[in-house]
Amino acid sequence: SPEDTNLHYQLGLCLARAGLHDEAIGEFQQARSSPTLKVQALYQAGLSFEANNTYKLADRSYSEALKSIEDGDTDNFLSLHYRLGRVAEALGNSDAAEEHYNEVAAKDYSYLDVAQRLRNLN
Repeated sequence: SPEDTNLHYQLGLCLARAGLHDEAIGEFQQARSSPTLKVQALYQAGLSFEANNTYKLADRSYSEALKSIEDGDTDNFLSLHYRLGRVAEALGNSDAAEEHYNEVAAKDYSYLDVAQRLRNLN
């Protein structure tokens, strides 16, 4: 039910804040079955995968979230491409990182430290 997926999501947030990322990921994975929570659940799972240094799984989670965002959802577009850039950097893939940061910079050059990250890659 919608209440259940919301509970899984909220519990995931609490677990992640407590540093219990493996447990949090399990909750976010259950919450992603909700159409309204899917993108945020995948995003939060990605953050927990990153915290665990499981970057390939983070990449997968963010990529799935990116495919699920609505047209015109700039906030999620920016945050997901930014995280994908960070993950690509962590995996040593400068080209992919640059592509993701360029997606962000083209829409909002002042987003977080994206301009500096692009300079550092070149």
